[in-house]
Amino acid sequence: MPTIYSGQELAALKIEQLEPIVEGLLRAGDKVLLVAKQKVGKSIWAQQLLVCLDGCHDFVGFRVPKKRVGLYIAAEGEVDELHLNDRHMRAALPGAGTHIYYWSLPEVKFNSPRGLAALKEVADKVRSRSGVFPEVTVFDPSRFLMRGGQSDDDAVESFLDTLNHYQAYTKPNEDSVGSTLLVMHHEHRPKFDRDGAQINEGPETYTGSMVWAAWPRTMLHMWLDG
Repeated sequence: MPTIYSGQELAALKIEQLEPIVEGLLRAGDKVLLVAKQKVGKSIWAQQLLVCLDGCHDFVGFRVPKKRVGLYIAAEGEVDELHLNDRHMRAALPGAGTHIYYWSLPEVKFNSPRGLAALKEVADKVRSRSGVFPEVTVFDPSRFLMRGGQSDDDAVESFLDTLNHYQAYTKPNEDSVGSTLLVMHHEHRPKFDRDGAQINEGPETYTGSMVWAAWPRTMLHMWLDG
């Protein structure tokens, strides 16, 4: 059954303030799109974020107020690669490993009929082991977790709609916020006209679809310096 609220009921909700996950960078219940070209370091950045949340370490100079349970959905990272990265990071950033969970190479596309059910199932597994739903969920990268192209508005909308429903599912109660969503997104390849000049695609220049740009509360752009 759909849930509707009157204005009075909505005002009466005691929804938590969006407390910081990483001060100055991520908030509870956030929707974040990180855009970068291939091989810039998106995956290492995201995995190190969750390792820092597991051990309550500052992340790239930003304070982490407390430990958080994170779920890393790795569409490119096999278990051996995740293991090696985790081991090297944990040598410098000690943690028990009890607040970080990995889902390697999921076989389901999240904008398919089974996508949301699979996400709920994994969230339930994390909750059964940690006591809470994932407080931060990393989707890395978007292109391998969805059907259709990254410039296909309908496919992107279906994928992000699944993520919205997943976030709602991970709310402990109606006065809370759901998992912070961090989507790692490959930068859109530029298009050129017949004279070789790059075509200005406006807000779609980096993302490939206006839907990507419209969805997040926060958009981050990563690039190599130099």
